[in-house]
Amino acid sequence: SSPLTDPERDSEGWATVEYLELATELFDELLVSLSENQTEVILDGLEEFREHLGGELTITLLQGIGEGVEVHAMDKEKILESVDDLRERQIALGKI
Repeated sequence: SSPLTDPERDSEGWATVEYLELATELFDELLVSLSENQTEVILDGLEEFREHLGGELTITLLQGIGEGVEVHAMDKEKILESVDDLRERQIALGKI
């Protein structure tokens, strides 16, 4: 067993910071940037993608290795919470 294939996990199932030190960047400031209208660029991009698809959003999320599930809605508050979590993890790694 190696840290890359069998990382320790926290109470929420996330790989521990020690594992993530081996990973690439988790966060970029673009994820928290605002548009000219003072709305989150990441949410604007999601809406533009939905419009590009013709009205119904379809996003494939991973629920396991090689195991995807398609969703048709994304909780905006959960997206922003996830971005904050990624930023906090990047800070914990000393990379911000």
